[in-house]
Amino acid sequence: MKSLKQSLMNFVIDKNPIVREEFFEVYDAKTHTRLELLAVLIRLNIKYRVLKAKKTAPAPCANGAESENPKRVPPEKFAGTLGDFGVVSFDVFDTLLFRPFASPTDLFFFVGEKLGVCDFNSIRQTSERKAREQKDEATLLDIYTEIEKITKIDREDGMRAEFETELEFIMPNPYMTEVFKHIKGKVIAISDMYLPAGMIRALLEKCGFYPDKIYVSCEYGFGKSSGELFRAAQKDFPKFCHVGDNPLADVKAPRKLGITAFYYENVNRLGKAYRAESMSLLTGSAYKGIVNTHIHNGFVYSPQYEYGYICGGLYVLGFCRFIHEYAKRHGIDKILFLARDGYIYQKVFRLMFDDIDDEYVYWSRIANMKTLTTGIYGFINYVKHVKNTKISSILSAYDLDEILPNLKNFNLSAEDVIIFENMENFEKFMYSNSGVILKKAEIQREFAKKYFSQVKNKNVCIVDVGWGGTCVIGLSRILREFAKDVNAIVAGNVESSFNVIANITPYIFSSALNRDIYDSHVKKFTKNADFFEIFTQAPHASFAGWDKNGEFIFDVEETKNYGIVKEVHEGIYDFAKTYKDVFKKYPFMYDISGHDAYMPFMTAARDIAYMKKLFGEFTISRHAGRGNALKTTLSDEINAID
Repeated sequence: MKSLKQSLMNFVIDKNPIVREEFFEVYDAKTHTRLELLAVLIRLNIKYRVLKAKKTAPAPCANGAESENPKRVPPEKFAGTLGDFGVVSFDVFDTLLFRPFASPTDLFFFVGEKLGVCDFNSIRQTSERKAREQKDEATLLDIYTEIEKITKIDREDGMRAEFETELEFIMPNPYMTEVFKHIKGKVIAISDMYLPAGMIRALLEKCGFYPDKIYVSCEYGFGKSSGELFRAAQKDFPKFCHVGDNPLADVKAPRKLGITAFYYENVNRLGKAYRAESMSLLTGSAYKGIVNTHIHNGFVYSPQYEYGYICGGLYVLGFCRFIHEYAKRHGIDKILFLARDGYIYQKVFRLMFDDIDDEYVYWSRIANMKTLTTGIYGFINYVKHVKNTKISSILSAYDLDEILPNLKNFNLSAEDVIIFENMENFEKFMYSNSGVILKKAEIQREFAKKYFSQVKNKNVCIVDVGWGGTCVIGLSRILREFAKDVNAIVAGNVESSFNVIANITPYIFSSALNRDIYDSHVKKFTKNADFFEIFTQAPHASFAGWDKNGEFIFDVEETKNYGIVKEVHEGIYDFAKTYKDVFKKYPFMYDISGHDAYMPFMTAARDIAYMKKLFGEFTISRHAGRGNALKTTLSDEINAID
């Protein structure tokens, strides 16, 4: 039988998952009184159970750069303020040191992995609560004594495993690293923690912080919120200021003792409102922890960089891992990253792996059409649907200017735009000139074969962003003439039949994979595709085929885009590098599901105003083709759809 207390707790906390989540975000028996926690529970139950409030979905920062919200003082200026005091005291965790998780207790999953114990996270938290019921300031030894009773794990082995895991994951706060460079006086650390001072010192020194003295609650028997731990420090250092992330323990408590306290707002608390939901437990925690510690530590980044770091980093890293695993399973000899989408894919792939040959190769929709890989019918059907563009511009894009004089035979002119009324005439005109079209296509195809002859007798894998798959299908048809086997991987696929035609394997979604994401993406496909492809642009012009001498031809330069592209790519790459470095000992953390990879993008893409604000002037192509006549801006494209 459950006790009355357990039944009551189950009713007011566990019955509503939103109440439970938000309560345990603020729950800390060390810094909140029972009355304060009861007040929180009453407020949450009224809000979500009585008033039936809905939890607000996260959204991107409407004011531009998320890293500016709130605006922290530059580190050197903050250090100058601290310099007015002879001694500076710092909180340790979430102030000087970061863990790469949204919740610090998620570290226990990895301790459990080391110890080989299932559900160790729950066991570890329960044991800590039991230890604190006996002694408020429980030590790590107290906690593992409780764990030993349940699991028979030797407490010394358990403590060693947890400390080793802390050492593996602990990261310096880069903002505070800069602050420390400018501090001239003494530095002390004051922490409410179960780890002994020796372990905390090892963590701090690993991250480049060398305090003169460390005060830890578990060794003194009292903590910060009561003020007693600060009083202990005052005996050694009568005048000092304190910096920390807990508004009660690090600000309110020391100020009651006349200690000047500076509030360094918790990075995970700041980032929570913006982070994607519906992600798996560990990947979601790692993603959110890494993003929050980077974006909210105190340095300011551009909104475009943030878009890459926050929305694209997890996706590109996960996609590259997916590509590598596929290539190893299928014995791929060479991976071909198609321009331009493959530009950042290759960079991140090479960051992570070096055991499979790869190359960034030029290919594009216009090159695909010029080689007639979809046949004369597919080519004509495609170009006749080009909208809002003069016929002369369309034909020039495919080097077919020589057939322009024949337009008059079909009641057409070079200045006409293709509309429903003249579409049939245009189609007849194109078929009447099919000989010229086929001849030019054969020349382009021969150049393509020569360019890709390097993959002769190899098992190759083509990588592209995806959608209809026409580029992948077209290139596959050329490569199959001399490659041993041809496979293809795309981020997302919107044509189920193409999977069979070109042996395409999707990562995030298709009509048969993650159908909810597929339906959401396809519902507003043009917008979502444009937003998504911002991740995979490249700082060079689009490939447009070969000239008569077999030299590469490129589209007009999109110089306005290149600065944006570089910022986005820098964000993607920085995230991938940090994630890789953090979890290098746990490669299973690289196995990011397509669903998790897509969620950060979905959070941003559903806010059209935000996307237009960031990328409204970004140039995109309406259709495959060269020249400014076939270009438009992202804002104009969205407005035309709406």
